Amino acid sequence: MSVFKSHIAAMSAYAPPLEGRDPGQHLLLDFNERTLPVSPQVRQALLDYLNNDQLQMYPSYGELTERIAEYNGIHSNQVMITNGSDQGIDLIIRASCREEDEAIIPGPSFAMYYQCAKVENLNIAEPQYTHEEGFPAQAVLDAITPATRLIVIASPNNPSGTAVSRETIIEIAKAAPEATVLVDECYFEYTQ
Repeated sequence: MSVFKSHIAAMSAYAPPLEGRDPGQHLLLDFNERTLPVSPQVRQALLDYLNNDQLQMYPSYGELTERIAEYNGIHSNQVMITNGSDQGIDLIIRASCREEDEAIIPGPSFAMYYQCAKVENLNIAEPQYTHEEGFPAQAVLDAITPATRLIVIASPNNPSGTAVSRETIIEIAKAAPEATVLVDECYFEYTQ
């Protein structure tokens, strides 16, 4: 007998797509690897930080939070610093959903959305992106029910690169006022 919840014990381990990953042929942006060497200024800042003997202290996020808020044109209390987007996605899903709530995750998309939703034992609707229409806006709207607690929109989507308009995001949010709409724009700057 497993000590884990049965739906978690039945899950497959996440296996990232590692085949064909040749940095000589591709930029490899899908795993957020650096494409350039670390700049001398960043290297020096890290060395200075290490030499100031501050590693044992919890970091202060004040200045970083303010700069992110300013960059995005929002208030600093709307910024949450996490240990990468995976943790941010996990926290949002865990804070928003209860077991067996409904989640709408258009696919294919970033595997972490599905992984976190499955850990929370959510019922997942997966409208499909198409070559003709791209983001399945109407299928997402049609999938919304009173039990929908989470809708995930990646813009641009990974792996398709499809961007979703602000108007479409607002339309979906208005159609599901009881749901959390997780808009993942980690590659947003590439669309500008």
